[in-house]
Amino acid sequence: MMPNFPRSKMSRELAEPTQVPTQAATNIPAQTAVIPNKAGGLKNDRKKQIECVNAELDLFISRLMNATAGANGSINALQNSEKELRSLCLRARERFNKEEALLRIQPNILILGDLHGQFRDLQNFFTIMGLPPKKRFLFLGDYVDRGPNSLETISLLLALKLRFPRRLYLLRGNHEARATNILYGFMEECKARYGKEEGQKIWTEFQHVFNVMPIAAVVGERIYCAHGGISQDLFSWKQFNRIVRPCDVPDISIITDVLWSDPCITIPYFTDSPRNVSQVFGEKAVEEFCERMGIDIIVRGHQVNDKGYEIFFNGKVVTIFSAPNYTGMKNMGSVFYVPMSLQCRIYTFGPAK
Repeated sequence: MMPNFPRSKMSRELAEPTQVPTQAATNIPAQTAVIPNKAGGLKNDRKKQIECVNAELDLFISRLMNATAGANGSINALQNSEKELRSLCLRARERFNKEEALLRIQPNILILGDLHGQFRDLQNFFTIMGLPPKKRFLFLGDYVDRGPNSLETISLLLALKLRFPRRLYLLRGNHEARATNILYGFMEECKARYGKEEGQKIWTEFQHVFNVMPIAAVVGERIYCAHGGISQDLFSWKQFNRIVRPCDVPDISIITDVLWSDPCITIPYFTDSPRNVSQVFGEKAVEEFCERMGIDIIVRGHQVNDKGYEIFFNGKVVTIFSAPNYTGMKNMGSVFYVPMSLQCRIYTFGPAK
């Protein structure tokens, strides 16, 4: 039986978000594991292969979580080897290809919005809330660009996805697209770290990963999650099944709208977006979408807000932004918690100290 989403409870709780205290990062130990010798028939022993990969991922995750901040406040760049990053990207592509473009996810999950390379804040969040498998997470995209540590941010999330594939989910954002992150910092970061030629190769490997990421998710059958929002051309969940991946983000498509669209309080339905990409959508469009698709609320990212979140249309649309003090704007970050009861809450947090 499909759960009944408690709208009144939702509205009341969202009006009183809880602030999560900032906490200094603590040392995260690597999992104790012995990497077996590759000789002796390892290729024929699937269990040992998995143990080997998991041990490597545990060490990689521990190294990233224990990275420290430099004098300028950003993380001292961890020069993960080109071989490590290529292997990470290859495994991530294989993992995402096993998932649908539209994920179906059970409740009891924390939903985060834009991160934009703010790795210290991601570290701080995981230090406070715990890493998978302790808790379950859904990220709404925009992992790279603008912040100082896009490589660490996306690398940690991909490693956690590989290590705990059913405890952490990653959606694609509009910055997980070649045409966007070639302009807003990710390519330049790759080149600055690894040199022009090798940096471009690494950047390209990540584009291959982005092109196979899931596009949207439905949590608890009642909560639609995406980076941007809805599309006037989206009438059935089955349309996601027709998305052929790998794919770039075209100029006009359902994918473009799901990754780029924004809510707008001054219109009833749809009109062109001031971003010059996709559209904005109004309250009537949201009401009809929710009725048609059998959902109660839309959770999305894509827009910064001083409070870290914004609520539209009597609680039917919630924007979550998880990069505090984004480009020096002194905004809070937020996370959206969906318990089994679907009586959701927003938690806010400031930047890492």
